Amino acid sequence: LSGEVTTIAGNTSMGEISINGVGTQASFRAPMGIAINERGPHTLLYIFDYCCVRLMNVSSYAVTTFSGKCELQCNVTNVDGAAATACFHAAYTNPVTLHFDYLSNSLIYAAAYDSLVKRVDGDTGYVTTIAGVLASS
Repeated sequence: LSGEVTTIAGNTSMGEISINGVGTQASFRAPMGIAINERGPHTLLYIFDYCCVRLMNVSSYAVTTFSGKCELQCNVTNVDGAAATACFHAAYTNPVTLHFDYLSNSLIYAAAYDSLVKRVDGDTGYVTTIAGVLASS
């Protein structure tokens, strides 16, 4: 091992949004956790990035938004549903752990502050709360 660190995705620009792209052309707002899916023809990394889940193909380094809205408006609510409409309340969602479950083909994560366990379907990106109840403010 050489000890050398190489950036394969993302860059050092600090922005308010996450940007899809390949390698260093992609940007992350605030990556908070990662899970790996080695099933299928390509190894995939699921990256929890502030208000959304990003997907990176390890072969091509292509990064895309997989589920949730990577925008500031999603920082105020926590909404289950379809990939394009789901919201992860960033201030309360900070995942404690991410795990890719091969049996259900799903990303499972436990949220630090809102006491929820969520499932993100590995094919569709559909988000479902599977344990806990979101407290009203």
